[in-house]
Amino acid sequence: MSTLQSILIVDDQLDNLKLLSDLLKENYRVQAATSGERALQMLNQGHVPDLFLLDVMMPEMNGYELCQRIKARPETAQTPIIFLTAKNDVESEMRGFEVGAVDYVTKPVHPPALLARVCAHLALATQRQQLQDERDLGWRILEQTQRTANAMGVVNRNHETQRYQYMLMIQELPQVFDDLLATFDGELKTPEQRQAMAKLDDIKRKIIELTG
Repeated sequence: MSTLQSILIVDDQLDNLKLLSDLLKENYRVQAATSGERALQMLNQGHVPDLFLLDVMMPEMNGYELCQRIKARPETAQTPIIFLTAKNDVESEMRGFEVGAVDYVTKPVHPPALLARVCAHLALATQRQQLQDERDLGWRILEQTQRTANAMGVVNRNHETQRYQYMLMIQELPQVFDDLLATFDGELKTPEQRQAMAKLDDIKRKIIELTG
């Protein structure tokens, strides 16, 4: 399975698609679409890239609208988008950033500059994802720790309850022995009965010493 990062280029001009594909395919997995609708269809089919290169001026659905629709999808909301356009006015550039692009490259494309920007934005996206994964892992560990602590708290509380019940039972034993000894009072006819009486009395004394 390829470990290369993937780029989806969307441009209605075939010569631009070929130029960009040839430039990027050595280092990336390149996908291409000639319209915004086709790009969305590819996303629906599970072809989710690591970065988008979008032409701004396209028929039916321009790059700005496509960018907004990409950003509205949970699976691509954080995917970097770079606009490619021949328009180099400030208003167009600001519009690109407003709809969610991370960069704005004017045509004709200068290959080294484009490669550097693509590399930089992919690296930033990877780092951001790693940080998010670490935060998610941290939250999962925290939640698991809290659940474990809560479970231990319940166990401890149960243990404390059992201990208190045991202590109460021990404290009540002398009275139990008193009641038991009373049943023999005046009825100790055999040596065995007297020996049992002595043992019960000795146990009662030891319990009083332990709980006193």
